[in-house]
Amino acid sequence: MRTGIILAGGKSTRFRTDKALALLDGKPLVRWVAEALSGVTDELVISVASRKDGNRCASAIGRGVKIAVDSSAGIGPIAGLLSSFSISSGDYVAVAPCDAPFIKPALYELLFEMVKGKDGAVPKIGENYEPLIAVYRRIAMLDALKKVLSEGKSRPVNAYRYIDIAAVSEKEIRKIDSTLGSFINVNTKEDLRRFARAFKTQFLFLL
Repeated sequence: MRTGIILAGGKSTRFRTDKALALLDGKPLVRWVAEALSGVTDELVISVASRKDGNRCASAIGRGVKIAVDSSAGIGPIAGLLSSFSISSGDYVAVAPCDAPFIKPALYELLFEMVKGKDGAVPKIGENYEPLIAVYRRIAMLDALKKVLSEGKSRPVNAYRYIDIAAVSEKEIRKIDSTLGSFINVNTKEDLRRFARAFKTQFLFLL
């Protein structure tokens, strides 16, 4: 079984409002991501800071989701990963941020293929891992994340010393996502306005 996890527990500091619910081409950002994950997973989990936020995101997604409320504040996305992994049913989980509306389902199909025999399949763009757009074996990663926290660390990549991951190269990813649109984040309202204008000019079909 596969689980899709959408991380929506961030403070949206630069956006100044809850960007998970911000509209792009009439659709909430979180719904763009949910629709991409729905095609390649069996259940969806939304990671949020509060139950109220979870209910609003679930309503915006428009289908049944599990809600995972972060148990710890101020430690970044690792809190969302821990809470979400704990309530997921899948042996493998696909992770995605709520502000990446151009994620391609084909990317996750590639990652699910690459994770076989491993504990994780993680894109590596240039020299940098993309830990929040990845697929993990749930139990192995959950145990690794707990070890990371016990060491006083909070970066998801710190968990990689405890698990066996497949680093998926940029070259491999570009075969299915030539512009790397899957890794574009909407960080500010200006980003949102820019992408909205691009939709109107039919530019984003290139992504």
